[in-house]
Amino acid sequence: MKTAIYLRQSLDKEGSLSIFGQKEICLKFAENRDNTEIYEDKGWSGKNISRPAFEKMMKDVELKKINKIIIYRFDRISRSLSDFVKIQEKLEKYNVHLFSCSENFDTSTEIGKFMLRILIMFAEMERKAIVQRISDNYKIRASEMKYLGGKVPFGYKIYCDKDKKYIIENVDESEIVKDIFNIYLKAQNCEKTAYLVNEKYNLSGKFSGSGILKILKNVIYVESGEDVENFFQNNNLKFNYNSKNNYNGYIKVKNEIYPSEHKGFINENLWIETQKLIKYQGKNRNLGKGETSFLQGMIICEKCARSVYVKSNGKGNFYLQCQGKRSLICNGYKALKTGIIEKIFFESVCDKISEINLIGKNNIFNTYTDKLMLEKDVEKFQKIYSERKENFEIMHSRNIPDSKKILSDLRLKWDIMKIADKREIIKIFIDHASLNDNLITIFMK
Repeated sequence: MKTAIYLRQSLDKEGSLSIFGQKEICLKFAENRDNTEIYEDKGWSGKNISRPAFEKMMKDVELKKINKIIIYRFDRISRSLSDFVKIQEKLEKYNVHLFSCSENFDTSTEIGKFMLRILIMFAEMERKAIVQRISDNYKIRASEMKYLGGKVPFGYKIYCDKDKKYIIENVDESEIVKDIFNIYLKAQNCEKTAYLVNEKYNLSGKFSGSGILKILKNVIYVESGEDVENFFQNNNLKFNYNSKNNYNGYIKVKNEIYPSEHKGFINENLWIETQKLIKYQGKNRNLGKGETSFLQGMIICEKCARSVYVKSNGKGNFYLQCQGKRSLICNGYKALKTGIIEKIFFESVCDKISEINLIGKNNIFNTYTDKLMLEKDVEKFQKIYSERKENFEIMHSRNIPDSKKILSDLRLKWDIMKIADKREIIKIFIDHASLNDNLITIFMK
């Protein structure tokens, strides 16, 4: 097994030790440099553990390639206490020792683990304090109508006047933004809007559905006016009005709106109508997240290999439609009511339960052993056979309800069961299904 050295630095800044510096210190504590693997995440924050090198290292831990991890400080792993606790539990499971060059904690003792959690808790508090300071600074700059910095929104560009920065309209891009709003109101779909805009301006897929939605919801584009400010108020968006300053547009910091010197170029009524449509469609999208049908996430379109989702017609009826059709890359199929497909799924489960009742317990056990014999792995077969036999004997010693009774109860209670409970039952028996030209194929587990 190897020793791993994990290095992380989010930003090059004064007072922070560089990746190179961390590496040099950690290598001093490695017993054998030739048997040491370096995992380096440069430019990645410690607020979460979704980092490429870190994920690779943890995968190697699971593969039992590593028995020790050396880090410069514990907060290089994570600044989140909850994340760190999970990581530490996993390392303990695979007998991997974690060593910090800067903190003298022995994680093999209970007091060491306790002190380590306190240390990470303070690191998490420090991270949250930094985030809060940045947020407060943004709000102060916004209240003074100063440029907030960061990436300039599409449709604008930076203009410098002496020591002051502004954003001004970029005419070439702002025309596209105006088109995005108008096209969306007709298409009523972000993916379709992205497709049409990319085609019209030959942008080679520059815009995605999520990118379009981000533009449509951004207050930076709307012209200032009484109607839009009333809209803010009616939708629980705090508007920090300052009568001393003249303003032509707005900026948003978290859930608060501030007046801005930049000029918006989307008509306020057009912007408001767009927000209303987004909100309406948002309600319909939520209906497809499993709250109205257990089919969500269970079906794939054979034509485009995209998932099939549940769509409402706004009149209380629900249909199946593939993501590809919504994105204009698939012809899809004739609209299918979810109720029809749900019934097919349910009857498939009932048939499976009936089969179990007919087979008999001894035959089920023999089926497993026959399959294992084909693997020609005697050691594995003996281990699994022993486990099967033990479970089989336990199963026989219990008073297990007859599957006919289970099936009868299921049919009786199905219509009044919650969607989440139906989904759990369906997933016990069904892996997934595919849909093509109104032909549904169900793949049982």
